[in-house]
Amino acid sequence: MDIRRANIDDLRKIQELNNELFDLELNSCDYTLVKDWPLSIDGEEYFKDLILKDYVYVCVFEGIIVGYLAGSIVDVSYIKNKYAEVNNMCVSDKCRGKGVGHLLLEAFKSDVKDLGIMELRVTASSKNSNARSFYERNDYKEFEVTYRMELWYILIGWRYEKRF
Repeated sequence: MDIRRANIDDLRKIQELNNELFDLELNSCDYTLVKDWPLSIDGEEYFKDLILKDYVYVCVFEGIIVGYLAGSIVDVSYIKNKYAEVNNMCVSDKCRGKGVGHLLLEAFKSDVKDLGIMELRVTASSKNSNARSFYERNDYKEFEVTYRMELWYILIGWRYEKRF
């Protein structure tokens, strides 16, 4: 397996892998995702910008891209230090559990450490137990909790009912 920085020629395969991730999340964790968005023009522009301006890595096995990681450096004035964030990552179904994700994380971590970055962050759906377990096995610790309120429920008497 070879880990390298992605180039523009890798764009379509990265989009396809991200679409695989969207399908997984859409079916089990997050119904708000737009099906096939990664393959859209907006998705293409999003990944093109990441490849050209941020940190995108691919794992190549037997000449085929089997995983990718997209990350960036976050520098906001209300936090003391810059940090690196994994924006999204996907390993093809047939290669999960073979260390590809770990290698991608290590490549990103190595590059940002060379820049003096001392913290990595990632967001995973609370319902995606596989992703959460993966990050915990790779030394990430729970840091924040995000709450969501679905406003399409309405209060009727003392109970809520769905209204579409």
